[in-house]
Amino acid sequence: MARIANRADEQTRRGKFRKGGLRFEIKPWKDTEILWERCVPADPGSGVPEPENPGETPHHIHRTGEIVPVKMTDYGIFAATEKSDVPYAYLIDAAAPNAVSNLRTHGIVVEKLTQDTQLDLEQFVIGGAKLSEHAFQGHHEATLTGKWKKRGGKVAAGTFLVRMNQPLARLAFYLLEPRSDDGLFEWNFFDDSLEAEIAPVRRIMKPIAVDATIIK
Repeated sequence: MARIANRADEQTRRGKFRKGGLRFEIKPWKDTEILWERCVPADPGSGVPEPENPGETPHHIHRTGEIVPVKMTDYGIFAATEKSDVPYAYLIDAAAPNAVSNLRTHGIVVEKLTQDTQLDLEQFVIGGAKLSEHAFQGHHEATLTGKWKKRGGKVAAGTFLVRMNQPLARLAFYLLEPRSDDGLFEWNFFDDSLEAEIAPVRRIMKPIAVDATIIK
């Protein structure tokens, strides 16, 4: 596994990670066979409660002690339903230090621009933002719609920079893309900016020299 991970990291450093998945669905991988204890319905007033399933009436079962093979489908594939191009680097507004702190906690290298810089960029124009009705792990997950559009302009000193020629580029991509189904936008790190027209994360598509220092 370590060798596989190292090869993937090396491919990323060489710029071979060009397109990544944003949103995924689970799909069947293969049929397999597992060992399972055979259980039968218990007589009234006997047996043990079967593990409850939401929406079902609990009932009692009798455990036979007989181990039998059971066929099942292994849903072990997460297939991308939406993809996006991988940029040379991401730019994050200086007003988003919590997002940057999360990236660094994950081990992602983050830099900061040392001077105002003229750059050709892509910015994500927000078409809409919807928060989930029910909380999950204390969060109302956010789903953004919108499009990346090209734009040139001056980027202020102090803006955060995440280059994609680092080992954790795949993770950085998944966390920073606005349409990601498990990224920082999804987990409310940028909620204060969702009413704006432009998302606080921009991207540089082509390699270019940028004067920046790594945050220690």
